[in-house]
Amino acid sequence: MGGVVEAMKHSRDPMHFRSHEAFSAMFDGLDLVEPGVVSAPLWHPEPGAVTGGPQDVYVGMGRKP
Repeated sequence: MGGVVEAMKHSRDPMHFRSHEAFSAMFDGLDLVEPGVVSAPLWHPEPGAVTGGPQDVYVGMGRKP
């Protein structure tokens, strides 16, 4: 993973890797939409979709209260 992080720092379209805790903190003050901040395959999966296995990509949606 370290090589990917380093490569993305210098990419034309850099990515910023964050922990679940750091990503979740960006939603402070917002009302989270269910299911909250979760692994990408768990965000409203299609019926019958395979969602097993760990993922490093988190998603979430929040609304202003």
